[in-house]
Amino acid sequence: MFAQDLKALQDFLAKTIAKLEGVTVVSSNIIAKIVKEQPGIILRPGLGLRLTCNFCGREIKGKPETHKIGDREHSFCCKTCRASYKEKYQHRLRSLSKT
Repeated sequence: MFAQDLKALQDFLAKTIAKLEGVTVVSSNIIAKIVKEQPGIILRPGLGLRLTCNFCGREIKGKPETHKIGDREHSFCCKTCRASYKEKYQHRLRSLSKT
């Protein structure tokens, strides 16, 4: 099946796929552009790095609270944001930990 637009795809996922027995999580990603993978950045001593919270989006001052999800480490400005993120996305996090 090919969806004619984004709404049709979302309707198909919500009304058909999500209701199948055994399906616990349904998500989709739309790739609009493929970017060539670039080598990592080398940080020199004294070079600053600005982090933003993965939950509220505020700039992180000082040492971040972190949570490892799969092979990625997510950064948060405080324990409250880390806990809120884990609560909001608990179903996705549970399914990712099973793989």
